[in-house]
Amino acid sequence: MIVTTDISLGFLLKEQILTFSFGTDCLYAINIKRGKSRFIYGCYSCNLDSCTDVDKLTLHLLAIVKDKWVYLSESVLFKVYTEEDKKKLPENVMMLRDYQQLWKKRQEKLVNDYLTQFLRIGLKDISLSKKVMDLCERNARIHLLRGTLPKLTDTIYMDDFFATRQKCIDHLCGFINLEKETIKKLEPCHDVFQQKANIYMVTKKMMEEVHRLNAHAIISVWPSFGPETGIYAELKSQNKLMVHETFPQNNGVKVYDTYDPVARDIYWKYMNKNMFSIGMDGWWLDATEPEHGPIKEGDLDFQTYLGSFRKVRNAFPIVSVGGVYDHQRQETSDKRVFILTRSAFAGQQRYAAQAWSGDVVSDWGVLRNQIPAALNISLTGIPYWNSDIGGFFSANKFPEGVKDPAFHELYVRWMQFATFTGMMRSHGTNTPREIFMFGERGYWAFDAQEKMINLRYRLLPYNYSVAASMMLDDRTMTRPLVFDFREDANVYDIKDQLLFGPAFMACPVTRPMYYEAESKELSGISKSRRVYLPKGTEWTDFYTGKRYEGGSLITAAAPIDRIPVFVRAGSIVPMGPLQQYSSEKPDAPWEIRIYPGADGEFTVYEDEGDNYNYEQGKYSTYTLRWNDRSRRLTISERKGSFSGMTKSRRFHIVIVGEGRGTGVDITTDADATVEYDGTPQSISLTTAFPVKQGKAVAFGNADVRLTDSWVKQREDLDIAFLKSLDPDRLLHNFRTNAGLASDAQPLEGWESPKVGLRGHFVGHYLSAVAAIVEKYDEPQLKKNLQYLTDELQTCQNTFGNGYLSAFPEKDFDTLETRFGGVWAPYYTYHKLMQGLLDVYTRTHNKKAYDMVKGMADYACNRMSKLDAATIGKMMATTKANPQNEMGAMNEVLYKLYRLTSDPKHLALAKMFDPDWFAGPLAESKDILSGLHSNTHIVLVNGFALRYGVTGEEQYRDAALNFWNMLTQSHSYANGSSSGPRPNATTRTAMSAEHWGFPCHLCNTLSGEIAESCVSHNTQKLNSYLFSWTADPKYADAYMNLFYNAVLPVQSNRSGSFVYHLPLGSPRTKKYLKDNDFFCCSGSSAEAFAQLNNGIYYHDDSTLWVNMYIPSVVEWKEKKVSFRQDGNFPKNPEVSFEVSAGRKSEFAVKLFVPAWAHDVEVYVNDVRQDVALSPSSYCTLKRTWRNGDKIRLRFSYEFHVKPMPDNENMFAIFYGPMMLAFENCPELLLERDVADVLRNIEMTDEEEMTFRLKNGGNSYNLRPLFDIDRQTYGVYFMVGANSCK
Repeated sequence: MIVTTDISLGFLLKEQILTFSFGTDCLYAINIKRGKSRFIYGCYSCNLDSCTDVDKLTLHLLAIVKDKWVYLSESVLFKVYTEEDKKKLPENVMMLRDYQQLWKKRQEKLVNDYLTQFLRIGLKDISLSKKVMDLCERNARIHLLRGTLPKLTDTIYMDDFFATRQKCIDHLCGFINLEKETIKKLEPCHDVFQQKANIYMVTKKMMEEVHRLNAHAIISVWPSFGPETGIYAELKSQNKLMVHETFPQNNGVKVYDTYDPVARDIYWKYMNKNMFSIGMDGWWLDATEPEHGPIKEGDLDFQTYLGSFRKVRNAFPIVSVGGVYDHQRQETSDKRVFILTRSAFAGQQRYAAQAWSGDVVSDWGVLRNQIPAALNISLTGIPYWNSDIGGFFSANKFPEGVKDPAFHELYVRWMQFATFTGMMRSHGTNTPREIFMFGERGYWAFDAQEKMINLRYRLLPYNYSVAASMMLDDRTMTRPLVFDFREDANVYDIKDQLLFGPAFMACPVTRPMYYEAESKELSGISKSRRVYLPKGTEWTDFYTGKRYEGGSLITAAAPIDRIPVFVRAGSIVPMGPLQQYSSEKPDAPWEIRIYPGADGEFTVYEDEGDNYNYEQGKYSTYTLRWNDRSRRLTISERKGSFSGMTKSRRFHIVIVGEGRGTGVDITTDADATVEYDGTPQSISLTTAFPVKQGKAVAFGNADVRLTDSWVKQREDLDIAFLKSLDPDRLLHNFRTNAGLASDAQPLEGWESPKVGLRGHFVGHYLSAVAAIVEKYDEPQLKKNLQYLTDELQTCQNTFGNGYLSAFPEKDFDTLETRFGGVWAPYYTYHKLMQGLLDVYTRTHNKKAYDMVKGMADYACNRMSKLDAATIGKMMATTKANPQNEMGAMNEVLYKLYRLTSDPKHLALAKMFDPDWFAGPLAESKDILSGLHSNTHIVLVNGFALRYGVTGEEQYRDAALNFWNMLTQSHSYANGSSSGPRPNATTRTAMSAEHWGFPCHLCNTLSGEIAESCVSHNTQKLNSYLFSWTADPKYADAYMNLFYNAVLPVQSNRSGSFVYHLPLGSPRTKKYLKDNDFFCCSGSSAEAFAQLNNGIYYHDDSTLWVNMYIPSVVEWKEKKVSFRQDGNFPKNPEVSFEVSAGRKSEFAVKLFVPAWAHDVEVYVNDVRQDVALSPSSYCTLKRTWRNGDKIRLRFSYEFHVKPMPDNENMFAIFYGPMMLAFENCPELLLERDVADVLRNIEMTDEEEMTFRLKNGGNSYNLRPLFDIDRQTYGVYFMVGANSCK
């Protein structure tokens, strides 16, 4: 942002000169000398820190007259003086602040109140004249030349300026309280360049202060002069003035003959002596057309130094600008020339000139026209162009100016456009333009501007390097799309999108979306715009990381704080720190953003910054190169050096992805960090985010497909159930909750419209269907899934805040205040988030991804407003059947974080990790007694994933210790858990769903034990732990759960599910109705859609086989397919065949379960001489070829698993299968366990049925997973021992 000065009027009082300097984005200066030499100076800094509560400095006018100091501020902010500052001020200080606000209030009391503020900081002699008050109330103002002194005196226009200059003096001096005798001594000095008494109007001291504040100033200089000025007289004496009328007309003002080298010498002499010599940084060369009007006959025939004005008129700007450039270069090479000019001519770029579009009007149509203006001038070879942000003249369309939200919107959109032009510059009249005049942080107009300013500063390394490429390689900065995409005819007439450097395409918003004239809010306006993405490359949304194919027309989100910006695939963008000025943090780390999808490179350029030493080769370059296929970044050796060069810099390298490395903010979790010291480097970036990788990696859902078998038949039953569901019925509650019409019949059970948990089953449905569609591309379910996703997005969009659910938002309000009284809203919210996340990860539906991120944002917004105590109460789920059950919010958010790497997702996930639960578990303290089982086991799964994401060992320990507690003290023989609560306080808790006292299980069998949800989630935990450790005990536990706790919950005839799986005697399975939609309906539907999970794992060189289920796994990295056949466990023999395009060396690890004592292994029909032990692996490492075969044969034995609290209560197993007694009474057997096992015989080897003879009775047994509707029992007792 450039600070500029328009000097307007000077008054000379003997040896005292009082200079008022005005402008909208101004630097104001006064030099006063009276009696003792004294310099007073002031400045405006665009530093964002000026907006903080500590230092609000906008010092516009500072003068000393008659021993009084006067501070006049056009802004609403003032500096809060420190004790050190006060020491520098004289005793008798009078400061006037916020006179604009004072005028609005029109109450003298308020004036006195505001002055009292200064008394509090020790300032004295506070007073106000009646004249000042009157002037403030009347909103008088003066326009002198091109400057303004707003609201201080009566209006005086240019055409009668000289006739009324005494009136100017009267009003001005009256305002600053000068006495009449003093007024008489004032003499007008309307020539800003005239010196009297060797006193500069713009002081060197002022410029030193500007530079001390790390700002730069440029000053407005015109090519025309009034007849009373010294420069006029000198030019006239040498016949170097032109004849035509120019601004201000009818005052004898003339333009100098810029074509004449002598005239250019005189022009520079005054500029140098009065301005450049005291430190002015640059030049605002206005009216370089030059202004000409009214045109009179003969004007164009005037003979300039180069001929008639008619011939050379268009070259006026390049000659005038070039003259300043050449003279400054002759003066010094220590300061680069900087020129802002209103007009340009071909080739003018060689004179360090920035052209701008002139004093345009604040209007949406004008903003639209700025874009093609920028693009067209870039095609002439002039790379630098800019525009007055917000338009120069605002009063016509926006008379209230900065007070008008409609002007705020236009200003913000104009600034967004300006961010992607050669110069980002705010300038105008009629109303203030400082960022803090638009409000404070938290107000949309302030925040949107700050975001753009921060982005411009962060892009300094990129922009400076692009600028260097224009000098070194004749490249451009801002340019039309056709410049790069000439083969794409669709871009030929696109005039509202632009390229910025090699990486960015910006798409400004040029129509109002929020407000129309007179601050009327707009309604029904989409906050988006259409964007065409040119062919031939992929494009990444700068704000979201979402990637698009080129050649497509998309609708891009464009809320008020966002200009749609897209980045070309293969781009490398260096981004610097957030800072207040360009040299604030010279050694700060840079973020290197890589946009994958293509190879790319970017050359970084650095030099000393403000001199011409680079012309002698004093600069450095190095090139960053990205290889997309190998995901490798190389950094070349640094070439060149210069004084003050940063010799070593830290680079935080970020591969941009969805939700990662996006937007303006600094990415906190880089993919790699390197220290670059100028030597070549090569960095491999093979992962998009840091993840704690275990020893064994589960294959993806799509990599493993079940083949025909009895297990596949179970999956098919589940698919049939999922296909039977009507999507519109599933959507009914969501639509009605969003206020949308629904003609569908509502679902029943826990999905009925008045049940608090409504919507939970839809989440399970989405997860289950996504798994099936990914594996089999099942057409009906695929269609249903797309339809559901689209319609759910419609519901979410209706809310407009990311919220999506079938229950109202007020349920969360209840939870946050009563910590109950509503049925588990976060439990249900999690189900839907997980379902949508599965839709995205399994079917690549981007809508689902956007929806789940919106839901996360909604939760984040809610949780961020709560204090720690409130969150703690919400997470206190120790009661029976807790209504504040959170579900697996932590787990789904950790999964989301692995995709987005968004720190807010990680922080939100951690909020759902209750310390009261994780802490004791990490210390191996069994606190499970009385806790609702499924509420807490899913939290442990979240702990496991947290360790996988962050590596925090506390959460690894919590998960491992929990598993030990669960399996040793709270689980039944089939690995399931949950039952009656020791101290039941609810009807459900009396019989089901909770953990009891450690090792107290035998007296629970009469209850509703082994909840299906718990078994499914215990399987998940086993998978996490196995992937970390590859420990066969977790494979044992998984297999046991699979055959004896998961498969038995489904009817092998109808496909119906049970809520609980009884293990006592005599009991029956109570199958749920299809319209119950209980929690276990959903969990089981999901579990049976994922029966292919847990079978295979791998690392770089090993394939683990943990389950023996007919299936095919595709190991893509090895280009190997591994097929498994058999009818395990009813048939103890399993076979495998390898399909490989080429031979491949790796190890196959075949799981040997704990019950297996005699295992035969064959490779290509050759028995392998391997020593195997239970709960281990048979490792076959070799070079595998296409067609290689493995055969595995187990020998089964009967064995028992006793209750932990009664050594005489058992469950019988045959190999991996838990057996159930059919149609039996209470099972009290005689003799001992050994006798029981000796008297079991197989009755049908194919069906795997058995008969036990004991005490004169005969009992039929079969695997529990084959029990359907008959009465059965599992646990039996021998002897008379009772439970402890």
